Amino acid sequence: MFNKKSKFELRKDLDKESFQRITCSFYRYCAIDNPEGLRNQLYQDLSDLKILGRVYVAEEGINAQISVPDHKWESFKGLYQNIIYFKRGKKLKKAVQEGLSFLKLTIKVKEEIVAYNLPKDTYDMNKVGGKKFQHKGNFKPLLIKRCYCSRYS
Repeated sequence: MFNKKSKFELRKDLDKESFQRITCSFYRYCAIDNPEGLRNQLYQDLSDLKILGRVYVAEEGINAQISVPDHKWESFKGLYQNIIYFKRGKKLKKAVQEGLSFLKLTIKVKEEIVAYNLPKDTYDMNKVGGKKFQHKGNFKPLLIKRCYCSRYS
């Protein structure tokens, strides 16, 4: 499941759109047992709503920046609120300024949703209150919030 159109075709499709888009972002640190399965389900669901953007899914969570057709916003919010990973009140963040943000929808399974390059044995996604990490020599605190997530349904 991925986009097969050329950049030229994608730009042409965007130029034909007669509606505005709402750009937003969301993320959540949580344990995802099957990132590939979540990726495939999200690709199908977001494609059905004509959503463009980039989404990273990893065992540690999800990070997304997307562009939603304005007339599909309520449908997207319903989908978002039904994803188990966001049932605990994680908010969508709308962009301050709208504009052409994305040409296509890209959803990738990654090692990390944000590249901290920390060894997996240095943190615990289920630790109450998070954990501080020590980076060779200088102390850099990093807090990861607890979240209980296991699947997309």
